[in-house]
Amino acid sequence: TFDFKRWWVKYPERYSTIGKSPTDVWEFPIPVQGSWGNQYVRHFCPLPEGLIRQIIELCSDEGDTILDPFAGSGSVLSGAYLANRKFIGLDINPEYKAKFDKHIKTLQKERPIETSASAEEKALFSKTIKKLRLLKLPSVLLKSLRLQAPDVFSAINGLVAIPSTKSCDQSHKLWRITYTVYIKSGSKQSIEDEIIKRLKAKPLSKYGIQADLRFKVSKKPKSVRTLYEYPWTSTYKTQNKFEGKTYPFIASNVSFARKERELIEKYLD
Repeated sequence: TFDFKRWWVKYPERYSTIGKSPTDVWEFPIPVQGSWGNQYVRHFCPLPEGLIRQIIELCSDEGDTILDPFAGSGSVLSGAYLANRKFIGLDINPEYKAKFDKHIKTLQKERPIETSASAEEKALFSKTIKKLRLLKLPSVLLKSLRLQAPDVFSAINGLVAIPSTKSCDQSHKLWRITYTVYIKSGSKQSIEDEIIKRLKAKPLSKYGIQADLRFKVSKKPKSVRTLYEYPWTSTYKTQNKFEGKTYPFIASNVSFARKERELIEKYLD
């Protein structure tokens, strides 16, 4: 699953903006038979609770009722409870019900903590994905210009991305970003036309970003104190204080917090 784990970092535009989407490969260790015996129920075929909960969260909404006509050890019911669903379970063995009633008391203590941790993790993913997207957009733009419009590419010194305080006024856009394009002397109009054409086409049109363009005939920004520089070929890799020694550059006042950087590095390891 190594390659799948790094996909959300390299391709943030393919993942949900409200948190990391489920990966293409799920890893859930199968419980050893009888391993629940000392703590819960001795069942010959216990299901992985993580797998059950994942399926429940994908196939239902909070507050829905989950029915398991063969409840057994209650792993489906536990997953439903932890996912904030109601549940009904049936089984012919009364021992399972009695032990599940005790087990649910333990879950009642664990759920508030787990729910809080889950919400924090989703918020962290969401912030990180947004930052990766707004930085990747100029990277993809420059790569396409280099291959398909080399004259325009060679006229660009770099781009600076600054989140806007204005709300989006275009449909299907989630954030508004001001991209200042630093260009060499030349035809500003032809450069602008080429960039706008690419922003309106796939894949850049699917990034959820409303891009406001500004153009300046300059080698680099005058004030760089609050800017961070990212490699234009792989903006997810490193961030450094802006120096403007490499062209074309990608810079932004957006930086990755320690937890966000740790999250990125974790999935790139």
